[in-house]
Amino acid sequence: MGAYLAKPKTEKISDGSENGRLRYGVSCMQGWRVTMEDAHTCELDFDDSSTLFAVYDGHGGSEVAQYVAKKLPEVLKNTENYQKGDIKQSMVDCFLEIDQLIISEKGLAELKELAGLDKDLDEEEDLEMLEQEAMMPLNELLAKMKEMKKAKGGDNDGELLEQWTEDGNQRNANIFALFTKFNLFSFSLGSKNDKKDEAIIENGDTIKAGTCSSDSVENSTNGSLKNGKEEKEKDTEESENDHKLKQKEVEETSDGEQATNESKKNEEKIPNDEAIDDEEEEGDEDDEEEDDEDDDDDDDDDDDEDDEDGAPFQSSDEVGYDSGTTAIVAVLCENQLTVANVGDSRCVLCRNGIALEMSTDHKPEDEHELNRIHKAGGKVTCEGRVNGGLNLSRALGDHSYKLQTELSAHEQQITAVPDVRQTQITEADEFMVIACDGIWNVKGSQEVVDFVSDRLREQRQKNHINLAQICEELLDACLAPDTSGDGSGCDNMTSIVVLFNPDSRATENSKKRKLEDEKPDSESADKRTKGDES
Repeated sequence: MGAYLAKPKTEKISDGSENGRLRYGVSCMQGWRVTMEDAHTCELDFDDSSTLFAVYDGHGGSEVAQYVAKKLPEVLKNTENYQKGDIKQSMVDCFLEIDQLIISEKGLAELKELAGLDKDLDEEEDLEMLEQEAMMPLNELLAKMKEMKKAKGGDNDGELLEQWTEDGNQRNANIFALFTKFNLFSFSLGSKNDKKDEAIIENGDTIKAGTCSSDSVENSTNGSLKNGKEEKEKDTEESENDHKLKQKEVEETSDGEQATNESKKNEEKIPNDEAIDDEEEEGDEDDEEEDDEDDDDDDDDDDDEDDEDGAPFQSSDEVGYDSGTTAIVAVLCENQLTVANVGDSRCVLCRNGIALEMSTDHKPEDEHELNRIHKAGGKVTCEGRVNGGLNLSRALGDHSYKLQTELSAHEQQITAVPDVRQTQITEADEFMVIACDGIWNVKGSQEVVDFVSDRLREQRQKNHINLAQICEELLDACLAPDTSGDGSGCDNMTSIVVLFNPDSRATENSKKRKLEDEKPDSESADKRTKGDES
């Protein structure tokens, strides 16, 4: 389910505007998640005759969502098919081009910058520095960090840790990642209520909440740091000795080529905590290969902490390969609505009060998606995850799932090819809602349409339309009260509501209200006349 904050961040970033033909409102909220990974685009004046609205739900980091939000409008506008007026094909061209830009040299550099990576810091020197800081007494480290964050006004250790995570301070995050990497502690820092929840996660490592205070564990933590370092050195030494023994066996084996292959296979295989018995080692090559695949899958499930959107948290230097984003993009050109989608963000149109879905959620267990994944050599777990990782079957980025060079972009395990739907907007269409799965996991399409319709009706009665306010109310209605459930309502949330022909509808509703206001007076006059006659 991913990691959650001790309390949700309910502050919202909202906006809205109109141009006579359209009116929109948008709002986004971080919620219970440790970081905000959504992005969006709202362009009323995309070109002379078109508007563009989009939501991007990032996973494994926010950098790909931010990058796509920045690049996609311009890339779409410059595609040959868009300039010819073929918007449907231009959407496909645009998505594929953006997907390749993500892993271009320039694109990767920009992604690293968006992710806040320090490209100039030498890794070995950085690790040594972090180890030195990790050996500091905990109280000294907290005092140091408190001084650095003094301007932020953290009142206790728990708030301080939350601030480090919220601020995206990579250096401080790496320190705590180092602590957890060597299993040096599993306690919360100064939690006021000692709530036993998942607490903070950064770079794939979890600091689990408990009941120990920082003062009571200072000595044991310092000891654990030393023991952890000694154990690591011991494991390294044993590993080197095992490697030497294996090399010696290779030299003494008559079938040198076969033994060398077995040695390489054993070196590449991830170590397991349980020893492999002699009978398994004497099995045939086919059995060994199957065991290797099973072990790899188990290790992936055990070692990677999954993001709610499905992508495991990876080291930040793998941006674009182990991070990605959904994309739901709607272009209204005159009266033609074109919606392109990869992932499980969604666009829903309100037509005569009925929810009309303009996109398909792309999930690995769906038959069409599953067949493609299998043909590309991938597997889908019973939890609906591709190779035990991503629980989406289409996305921008995530290029670790797109490495089969003999396959086309349409055939990869995770593809960037969008589904594209078109429809003509008529008087029967009142509005559309574009949102990430943080909304749709809580409310169904018709529920959201009814929610927006009810509030539009209330606002019209007051003669004051505020679509951003409706979006904010929708986010609040979807927010879970706590994190004890299945994760629904605990995700980042972004919602856009677009109202069609707001001026004509306002005039029409004004006439209806006027007729309704006049009707009771007329009925009263009739009654008075009848009374006088009698």
